[in-house]
Amino acid sequence: MFGIGFGEIILVLLIAIIFVRPEDLPKFLRSAGKLYGQLRKMYREVVEVKDKVIKEIDEAAALDETKATPAASPKEPPAVSSGAQDEALKTTPTAPTKEPPAVSSGAQDEAPKTTPSDHDNTL
Repeated sequence: MFGIGFGEIILVLLIAIIFVRPEDLPKFLRSAGKLYGQLRKMYREVVEVKDKVIKEIDEAAALDETKATPAASPKEPPAVSSGAQDEALKTTPTAPTKEPPAVSSGAQDEAPKTTPSDHDNTL
């Protein structure tokens, strides 16, 4: 967890034997074990809090994104009843349309030929 291998643990024990009297060694190792357990517990708590904060930040960012972007489906215009449509069509002025001249050559696939002067009078 802290990057301590078996060799480092042996070295620490040898130093502890040198500086701690042999009759106090079991008490010292018990205290060291409790300290190590407390450190592990605090480390787990810090990691849990960190993960919780990161999760809350991600959720807040996702919520902000969904508020900022429009919905995926395009919104349809409000529906109008057929009676209102009929009234709107009656009151809306329409521009007169000029029909193209009839084709007398018998060729039905060709488009009627018009000149720009034919379209100038529509407005």
